[in-house]
Amino acid sequence: MELKDSASVEKKDDRYFSRAVAKSFFMLDLLNESVTSLGLNEMAIRSGLTKTSAYRLLYTLQQLAFVEQSSDGRYAIGSRGRIHPTMRIANTLRVAELHSATELLKQINETVSVAVPFSNHIEVVRVFESTRVVRMANTVGRILSPHASSLGKAVSAFQPEDIQQRLLMSYGLVRFTPNTIVDEGDLEREFAETRHRGYSMEDEESTPDGFCLGVPLLLTSRTAVGAMSVSFPKSRMPSGQDRFDIVTRLQKAADGICKELRRSLPGLP
Repeated sequence: MELKDSASVEKKDDRYFSRAVAKSFFMLDLLNESVTSLGLNEMAIRSGLTKTSAYRLLYTLQQLAFVEQSSDGRYAIGSRGRIHPTMRIANTLRVAELHSATELLKQINETVSVAVPFSNHIEVVRVFESTRVVRMANTVGRILSPHASSLGKAVSAFQPEDIQQRLLMSYGLVRFTPNTIVDEGDLEREFAETRHRGYSMEDEESTPDGFCLGVPLLLTSRTAVGAMSVSFPKSRMPSGQDRFDIVTRLQKAADGICKELRRSLPGLP
């Protein structure tokens, strides 16, 4: 979610636009983005309202459980207004510049993708497509296999066991090609190897003639909040030192995205 200033919710030339509703959403955005509770004065100043008008909106939101008020009168986001961290991360990745991803695309001109895990699936949220005539394509909104794609492996390998199992059970160990890993023991070893080396690989496991490298997006813990990948036609599959160099660039780009997330969402754990 992108927090706007109060001026951005003004649409005086639109007679159907509700200023009160817009201000209410701005307040919810403000509280979602804040790492501490906020007082009435600050809420009024930031929203461009009088204290009386701000209080009326906050009181209404409080009665509907979108906002909570502490004993000292300060406001925080309520249970119904709280945006799950995963959704905040996904929304940020959808709209952020992601300079490191565009720079990586310029360097290697192979398709770069970013994905995020939700409660029971992993979804592509950004694609930076290669300009080559023959290239691997991806699609925003695509649901990824947690066991057969580089993005899926990079996310799944860096999850607590219960979440990892939920992702696998929701999708199923579907065989896409002869190379797809469908044995649970083999998959456990694949995840362990991914964690050990710090990146995932897909070698024609979900798509014939496709090869992908993926890395997790790690903030302050060992749990991936997303993943980033580079996809190649098998004919351009890197090996040896070339592969090592691309993985290094991919990890550097992932670090750049994590820095953008920390700047945009300072309240994340």
